[in-house]
Amino acid sequence: LDTFRAGYTSRNWGPQIFIAPQFTRVAEMYNPSRMSYWKSPESLPPKKHLIGLALVHDSMLHSCFGLDQNEEFAIMDRFGWDDALVFHPYWQQRMAAFTNGTPETVESIYERPERLMLVPLNNTPEARSLELNIQTGKLGLPVNFTLTDEHNGQKYQVKNGRLVLPMAPYSFRMLSADKGK
Repeated sequence: LDTFRAGYTSRNWGPQIFIAPQFTRVAEMYNPSRMSYWKSPESLPPKKHLIGLALVHDSMLHSCFGLDQNEEFAIMDRFGWDDALVFHPYWQQRMAAFTNGTPETVESIYERPERLMLVPLNNTPEARSLELNIQTGKLGLPVNFTLTDEHNGQKYQVKNGRLVLPMAPYSFRMLSADKGK
């Protein structure tokens, strides 16, 4: 995470940084036998891992050469990705954290005046059941509220600011909640 943060986080350098993944381009040029992998469903976990890394760092990826972010872009559009959006990076925010996590399990927050999106990332090779402690008062949320996984619509009930969240290896989620509900 530190290497990604140092090299690909635009807030460190000023101008927006775009990462151009080369999954299919490089394979086609240097290792054509790998093309079938990068075009198969088996390649989805590492591609989604890269998208998760970009999201928790507020970085940008080009959707090219085998990387499809249409689902995440649609989620961002529904959420509202504009000048009213405030990013709270995992290395600075103190409003949500895993109580049983590791330095490789992090949580960044995108906040709008009326709603927020928590983006947890499990940057480890193990599936984990992570307990998330949310400072609801700091985020303008009631102590009991519902988070919605924007990828699959699953609802998670937060009780007293706590949530146990199952996370697959090298995975992320985009969990949203309306403030005041």
